[in-house]
Amino acid sequence: PNWLNLAVGHGATGMLGSRSNPPYYNGQALPQLVRHRQWYLAPDIDFSRIPVQNPFLKTLLNGLNFIKMPAPALEYNSEQGLRFHWLFF
Repeated sequence: PNWLNLAVGHGATGMLGSRSNPPYYNGQALPQLVRHRQWYLAPDIDFSRIPVQNPFLKTLLNGLNFIKMPAPALEYNSEQGLRFHWLFF
């Protein structure tokens, strides 16, 4: 259906700085964090494309497009490889 899309996302874990993590912040030693990126692939619903006649429901569905609904997702990261999430937000 035309209201079902494929979403691609990008995330990061352990990144305190743009290119590397600083060893200190305000004179305090920071923990050594492993930096890695994540890539996500998940279905996404475009609520504005669901055909409805009721003006109230149409407005409600258009408003729901601002919220990413939890859905199953595939994640790839350099630490754990490919992972499946039953629900991911």
